[in-house]
Amino acid sequence: SIDFEGIARAAGIDHVLTIDNEDDFDKHLDEHFDSPGPSVFVWKIERADEPVPKPARPIRDRAHDLRAALTGA
Repeated sequence: SIDFEGIARAAGIDHVLTIDNEDDFDKHLDEHFDSPGPSVFVWKIERADEPVPKPARPIRDRAHDLRAALTGA
């Protein structure tokens, strides 16, 4: 088992939360986006047997769109 929360803290990130149920997610979602950052959510979810869907667009294009949305460029 990998301690992702510990890794984030070791990297200097003070605001780290482990989310393992829907109630925790709902309870901490606003805090995650309203905190000054950086912040990390470690999500513990059940393994699924479904295939991972292939994105309609390459990740490079989606990353550029995300950057533009976050920076207002």
